[in-house]
Amino acid sequence: MTSMKTRLWDALVWVLVIFPLVTGGIWLHRSGLKLELAELAIPVLLVSVLGLHLGRSGLSSASSVRLAERTWDFWKTVLKNRTCLTLSFSFFLVALLLGLSSIRRHWAFGSGAYDLGIFTNGLWNLSHGNGYFSSVRGGINLLTDHQSFIVWLIAPIFRVFPYEETLLIAQAVTLATGGVAAYFLARQYLGAKHWGTAAMPLLYWAYSPVRNANAFDYHPETMMLPLLLFAIVGIQSSKLSARLWGVLALILGLATKETAPALVSAVSLGWALGAGPENTRRFTKKFGIFLIPFSIALFAFELKWVPRLVGGEHFHLHEHLMQYGGTFWDLALAPFVRPSVFWGNLFGTSRLKFLFYTLAPLSFLPIFAWRNCLGSLPGYLLLFLTSGDHKVSIQYHYAIEPAVGLFWAMPSAILLAKNTRWEKLAQPGVVLFFALAFFGKSELYRIRRSAPDEHQVWLRQQFIPCLSQSSIAASSGFIPHVSARDWASEIGNILQTDGRPVSCVVIDYDLNNWSMAGAPWNGFLNRLAEQKYTSVYNCGSTTLYEHFQALGECMKCRPNCSGG
Repeated sequence: MTSMKTRLWDALVWVLVIFPLVTGGIWLHRSGLKLELAELAIPVLLVSVLGLHLGRSGLSSASSVRLAERTWDFWKTVLKNRTCLTLSFSFFLVALLLGLSSIRRHWAFGSGAYDLGIFTNGLWNLSHGNGYFSSVRGGINLLTDHQSFIVWLIAPIFRVFPYEETLLIAQAVTLATGGVAAYFLARQYLGAKHWGTAAMPLLYWAYSPVRNANAFDYHPETMMLPLLLFAIVGIQSSKLSARLWGVLALILGLATKETAPALVSAVSLGWALGAGPENTRRFTKKFGIFLIPFSIALFAFELKWVPRLVGGEHFHLHEHLMQYGGTFWDLALAPFVRPSVFWGNLFGTSRLKFLFYTLAPLSFLPIFAWRNCLGSLPGYLLLFLTSGDHKVSIQYHYAIEPAVGLFWAMPSAILLAKNTRWEKLAQPGVVLFFALAFFGKSELYRIRRSAPDEHQVWLRQQFIPCLSQSSIAASSGFIPHVSARDWASEIGNILQTDGRPVSCVVIDYDLNNWSMAGAPWNGFLNRLAEQKYTSVYNCGSTTLYEHFQALGECMKCRPNCSGG
């Protein structure tokens, strides 16, 4: 018979945990009032503490527990009996949710010029024979920013579908495939029947850093995580065909960013030290030893020589090395010569917080498989040794890189934690607790919360389609929507690299105007007048200016102002 305490606990689970998880929750934001039930951390902690008080016998009759048990048993059964169909359907559902959440945010003008605008413009120019440069990034060749050669494979697709949504969908789809790789990775270590094998794709798809990376604009390096996980799976296989596919995934993964070879060198070191599955460990040891010097050499080549080959220096490398003296030798000596800077960066509060929030959703288990976890070390170091705290925010995409080693370590860690005093961390219930407690807000919350208002719908459906392909400078929040052209830049930069003024300037005071933050608008408007721009269209908060040499060129039609 169900006790009153059990029924109360059950009701709390349904209302505080299951409801926001499957619906996105509820919220009320008013002036001076903010009520929200969407984040799972505190509700999960609350019901878990109360559940411990009730004990196993008190919870066994709860409807939420019975539903969880039946759902888990069903998932394990269909995953075992119909693996391909189950993984395919799950992948499609996750990709759909990820894609809708990022596109919905974009349609609500939540994207920024950095970074979706940068890559939209870069891929437009690349796919139209103008070179891999982005006017949104100041007209530089993007190979001096990051070496993401994989965009050459994306460019033909973008040429056919030249929309920002193309990049967001591609990112959602590739990130979602990582769950499939996580399943086969776990099966290599744990076998098909172990609970950890069934849990691994769910842990990947629920992992908040992966979902945050998807929600934060577009970055080609997000493909690094699924590609390198597939590479590890393939190379660790006993089948020659799978190993060849693994090598192909490895090559593609190395092409996602200049930091990928550093991660691969650490994964290779893990293999050399015996991190591969027992049945293929002999091969992975040899392969790892072979791959270490190659990946290190590739890392150095991409950092130092690729930017020089296109006429520049690595933008981020120079920026971050300056705090240590400007060279790699200075960085090597920094622990002794500049200890306060080096150790302050490495163990700063923001770094430890980042480390906590990347490990906690995985129940801290990866640290037990230290050989596999070596694969995450370069990802952490490359972030922790940079200046400032921007790159150690869990809300951005930077956790993608250390996640390679963390997910590689998970299956081994589940085995290694057994028969130790930390064994409880590897129990299904504890893993579920950490996954839910650090789940954050669901994709349904992001989809519902990012509903475009009337003005944003008008901009997308009427104003933007009336703009021509002429060069343009615009409000920061506007830029990603108009970057599929030869030249687009933020309103603070109305001159092109050759000194010519852009043809069109669009200002929308309701959107993000990051580049003009703190600047006097009157001074900018006076500058437009001095450059001989005149207002040719105005509707509400939106104004279009044209240069005198481009009068009549900026608009193909004149939108109705009803929604402006």
